[in-house]
Amino acid sequence: MPHRFDATRCGDLSLSNHIVMAPLTRNRTSAGLVPNALMAQYHQQRAGAGLIISEATQVSAEGQGYLDTPGTYNAEQVTGWRRVADTVQAAGGQIVAQLWHAGRISHVSLQPGGQPTVSPTARRAIGKTFTTDGFVDVSTPHALCLDELPRIVADYRHAASLRRAGRFRRRRGAFGQRLPARTVPARQHQRRQRRVRRLHRPPRPSAAGGGAGGE
Repeated sequence: MPHRFDATRCGDLSLSNHIVMAPLTRNRTSAGLVPNALMAQYHQQRAGAGLIISEATQVSAEGQGYLDTPGTYNAEQVTGWRRVADTVQAAGGQIVAQLWHAGRISHVSLQPGGQPTVSPTARRAIGKTFTTDGFVDVSTPHALCLDELPRIVADYRHAASLRRAGRFRRRRGAFGQRLPARTVPARQHQRRQRRVRRLHRPPRPSAAGGGAGGE
């Protein structure tokens, strides 16, 4: 029977044991939201786990939800993450990235130009985030429209390509921590989901067997 300390595989990754270190938001970046030596040391000290999932890293400036969380959308940030990954791998560990967009779990003071946060709903979440003023209520978001979604998808794609340059083997994605629970409860986006399904549902045959029938 396999033991938790036995070597194993996860896809194409060879792991020294079955232990996975969950991500932990630590708010420790340097200026420009760049991963630093302290973060590299933190992850290196935990390289004995079979696999480390990195703390969440936002895919764009808009995706930031808390003060001083690391980004993965420019060259300086990727250089910082490369130091983290190299340190872990030199210690015999494996690390994968958690790409993140905090959605409505954010505050306008963390957003570019103080713009509204974004979410599938314009309803403010019940919760707090951490800013230069300490813990504050999250802001009321802007409800995303369908034509805005490709921009966010492109941000994830861009960040994923940069993470490969940062020597991370794989990526996992998160929007508001969970998909989509932290961003918006299911009951709040059901109406929009139904509307999207109606827009994209193929036409049904009419009762007479010819042409398309409406709903």
